[in-house]
Amino acid sequence: MARTLDELILITVNHRNAPLKVVGRLENLVEQAYEHLYPYTDELVILATCNRFEVYALESPRLLIEVESLLGNAAKYAAVLRGLDAARHLFRVAAGLESAILGENEILGQVAKAYESARSRGFAGKYMSLLFHYAVKTGKLVRSKTMISYGNVGAPGAAVHAAEKVLGNYDGRRVLVVGAGEAGSIIATLIRQKSSSARLMIANRTYERAERLAKKVSGEAYSLDKLPELLEEVDAVFVAVTVDRPLLTRDLLERMKHGALVVDVSNPSAVELPVPSHLGYIGLQGLEKV
Repeated sequence: MARTLDELILITVNHRNAPLKVVGRLENLVEQAYEHLYPYTDELVILATCNRFEVYALESPRLLIEVESLLGNAAKYAAVLRGLDAARHLFRVAAGLESAILGENEILGQVAKAYESARSRGFAGKYMSLLFHYAVKTGKLVRSKTMISYGNVGAPGAAVHAAEKVLGNYDGRRVLVVGAGEAGSIIATLIRQKSSSARLMIANRTYERAERLAKKVSGEAYSLDKLPELLEEVDAVFVAVTVDRPLLTRDLLERMKHGALVVDVSNPSAVELPVPSHLGYIGLQGLEKV
């Protein structure tokens, strides 16, 4: 039996309707969501990023109740869209129109990866295949036909731009990037593109990953146990990690020199706030205005 657009339901908790710290906590619920919700729907895709947690599914009588149960206290922030409104929202997400930083590029890949993960594990079939195929296609078309993403690589790119305005430039600066994942890689790469003389230091939980990124950007690799010494000498530190509690504690921040800049693109925040008064600070929410 052919399924209709009216059967599509979306439950979304995102940066527009919930505090970022609430959204950030939901990002780790993906596996639990598939396990908990799939018995109540024929097709299901979970899109989870630092700015949104979204459930796309074919509606059933119990599905919404089960999603509310999964979300717990965060359910009070959730918006529910159905049919054309739900599809339109996904297309806007893929195009970067629903992003905290308009037109950011990362979300398009995240939408595609979310669908592919669901498909490869049997949670998504022909219905979601068609929906997400055209969402990704539309996202690419918007970017190719407009200037929406010109020079934009989301929060990491905005962070590099914002810090540059504070520092003046990166030439000769000692810059530490904490985190060698996707966001940290973008930050380090953009800084290197802006300055060949900046001293780039990459610190990561696994040294091997830090080493790979350091080689890519002509930088230096360190493990996280070197943070206390590294923070004492840097002009700026960018933090792009996923943690349950602040990685840069007050004690560590106190070690930093007067006028140094702390930039945190982590969600939840990886920096203990407020930062000491002798430091500059740029947080994720402030980047929306950049």
